[in-house]
Amino acid sequence: ATHDNAVYHANLAGALVDARRLDDAREQFAKAIELDAGLPDAHYGLGMLQLLEGNYADGWKNYERRWRSAQKNRRHQNTPEWDGTSAPGRTLLVHCEQGLGDSIQFVRYLPLLTAQVGTLILECPPEARALFESIPGLAKVVTAYDPTPEHDLQIPLLSLPRVTGTTPDTVPCQVPYLGASQQPPALGLPTGKLKVGIAWAGNPQHRNDAFRSMQWLDCQALLESDRAHFVSLQLNAPADAATALGQAANATDAAAHCTDLAATAAIIGKLDLVISVDTATAHLAGALGKPVWLLLPFAGEWRWLHDRADSPWYSTMHIFRQPSPGDWAGVITDVIAALQQQPSPNAAKHLAKAAGFHQQDQLGQAIEHYQLAAKADPANTSL
Repeated sequence: ATHDNAVYHANLAGALVDARRLDDAREQFAKAIELDAGLPDAHYGLGMLQLLEGNYADGWKNYERRWRSAQKNRRHQNTPEWDGTSAPGRTLLVHCEQGLGDSIQFVRYLPLLTAQVGTLILECPPEARALFESIPGLAKVVTAYDPTPEHDLQIPLLSLPRVTGTTPDTVPCQVPYLGASQQPPALGLPTGKLKVGIAWAGNPQHRNDAFRSMQWLDCQALLESDRAHFVSLQLNAPADAATALGQAANATDAAAHCTDLAATAAIIGKLDLVISVDTATAHLAGALGKPVWLLLPFAGEWRWLHDRADSPWYSTMHIFRQPSPGDWAGVITDVIAALQQQPSPNAAKHLAKAAGFHQQDQLGQAIEHYQLAAKADPANTSL
């Protein structure tokens, strides 16, 4: 009965987190742990709440309980786990453990490890292999379907923030940390408008997909904006979306070219902005250093923190959050309004030059380029 009561309090805490009653959720997790100190889901849930609130010191420790939760299956347990200390001459296997977005977000740590171990090997999803092979310092990149290379130590990818002592202020945030190595396809995109990539849905197998993904009906209002040419990066789009994209003069469906992450990265490299729900596309744009607008449900995941419009993980990211559960219409309205304030490509070039002259105290030339920007984009009242 004590265990059942603990499970009840842990489940209630999870529901309170989703309702953003975070103080109440913390109390319920504490009750669950008091009743059953060994309940993994209570510690794991508390860890995600702590990370959501920016308490990384405690959050990463409790997040380790994910392996004892029913939701996770751990690999390579027969090899000692690396503890973050220097291991010269040893071979370390870092293995991806969750979705593509998680893999993209946390491979940023790999170049930091090369000075601490002799040989560094990454095991990653097949769709990410070509992209991740460009990460400096890796001796080899394999997938879970390949024979496991010989190694002395191993660590799951999402344990790296814990062993490196990451706080919100010390996140390795230099971008880009991934690069497009392939040539993009010839999509014939117009030159006078903003080129904006869109992805409105993630993997339907994701446990939170019903909340984090939009329907095409939610997203299609974007096509009413005259500020941009939209490039769909959405895999497995439904028939109504494919039809609408094919008929729209201001849209191109590039999904057929997104055969893996490296191919998608090449396309994103040619865009001005990516607008995406919480899926691998958003992470990829952020890792490439591309401006990205992330559209989040009311209860966003722990990695995006709480009530912030920016992210310590991606310096080029701006976050749009649902004001109430399920309100994608409000999010899209805000996005369209923000698009209206974006300078055209020609205006953006003049603004960049103006800013450079301004920093050099060459005010006359700065004013000239500010005026040229306004002339290049007369409909934009924000210039």
